[in-house]
Amino acid sequence: MDLYKLIEQITDPKLWPDFKNDKRLEELEKLSEDAFSRETFDGYLSYVLITHQICEDLIRLLITESRFTLYLYLVPDDFDYKFSKKDDNSDLDNLMFGQLLDKLDHSLEFDNKEHFIEKCRELNQTRKSFVHELTKIDLDKIAERAKNYSDKYKDLIKLFYDIDNNFQLFFKDHRKDDSWDMMLSEFLDLGEDPDEIKRLIDIRKKAGFGNDTELKGD
Repeated sequence: MDLYKLIEQITDPKLWPDFKNDKRLEELEKLSEDAFSRETFDGYLSYVLITHQICEDLIRLLITESRFTLYLYLVPDDFDYKFSKKDDNSDLDNLMFGQLLDKLDHSLEFDNKEHFIEKCRELNQTRKSFVHELTKIDLDKIAERAKNYSDKYKDLIKLFYDIDNNFQLFFKDHRKDDSWDMMLSEFLDLGEDPDEIKRLIDIRKKAGFGNDTELKGD
């Protein structure tokens, strides 16, 4: 990631790591809740399968937030790291649950990371047991297993949002760092390429720098 892109991203909260499709995720959450409330064989099964996909998106976002955090530390000091060919985290799109957990496990360390991974693995094991027992138990037992899975899923969701909130607070603090404007001002003073100068001016303007005001959105 180049420094200009990093500054543009950190100074605009809309560009911070987020779910790729919030609307789709909300729809899946609604579908899973409706499925569970039916209290039927197919409803419980649908709930487990849908929430499993949601968990994959949670892991993807934590990986993306971890990568962005590393960029914030590395890029300003002329270091970089290629996580994917396009710097867009597209390498995560086709990874499955276990592969995503492995990526997260070998990424940035943060509070409750190990706890989150442990809960993910526990939830995944519960899902596997649930699916493998479908032909061996009656609806009452299936409902019991589904309730157990649901309780663990809700605990995982709460833990995820605690971690995600910590990342958001970290990004917010870095967004207010005066050094971003100092870097842009220095690049402008040294700039010769008209296109580069225009890009720098656009980034400063969008971020609200140079106006003797707080950053937009604060």
